[in-house]
Amino acid sequence: MKENDYYHEIKNLIENYEINHRVRTLQDNSEKLQMNWYIGRLLVEAQGGSKRAKYGDGLIKQWSIAFMRDYGKHYNGENLEE
Repeated sequence: MKENDYYHEIKNLIENYEINHRVRTLQDNSEKLQMNWYIGRLLVEAQGGSKRAKYGDGLIKQWSIAFMRDYGKHYNGENLEE
């Protein structure tokens, strides 16, 4: 194999990795967006609908404690309210 061939083979490997990495990142972001939207919808429903949701802060605090225990601090009350 010529030196130039090695360069192009390495370049192709890097490009394939970068493309696949970006695709996975976009898929992860899309999945996270869908999850967050659905969590928000469920929280509003659990609190009795959008008109009563503002009175359900206690529910979010209570559930966020359990979610943080099980899944980490990213699921705190502030993040669930966003």
